[in-house]
Amino acid sequence: MSIRLVNDAGDVYWFTGGNWRRVLAFASRHGWQSNPLLEPDNWDESLTWNDKYEIVGGASLAKAESHALADAIDRGVREDPAGASVVEELEVHAEAVRQELPDYDPALYAADLLKEWLRFRDFARGSALRVDLTD
Repeated sequence: MSIRLVNDAGDVYWFTGGNWRRVLAFASRHGWQSNPLLEPDNWDESLTWNDKYEIVGGASLAKAESHALADAIDRGVREDPAGASVVEELEVHAEAVRQELPDYDPALYAADLLKEWLRFRDFARGSALRVDLTD
């Protein structure tokens, strides 16, 4: 499952389902008012898949909500520049991941996630977002 975000200009940003949940949790830990409707598991069951196996517009963020999410990511990176809270979250599954990727280091992965989230912050700031679920 992938999350496709589309801004007002029609530009697209992609997340895996897991990383979408992680960025929302990170922003929530840093002051963003969590919105459970952004979780695909909470989307209305009446939504249907299109011919490309996508749910288009399962959720959305108004411009102000998107800006608040970007601000929370900013705060989080300032308050937790090494991503310690993200490392803790990743550490829970580290042993299982190491069975497939023996060199997996949650701290390095967390640093990469923070960089990715800063790119997303720039994408999200100043624009409403449509949230799609794709397969």
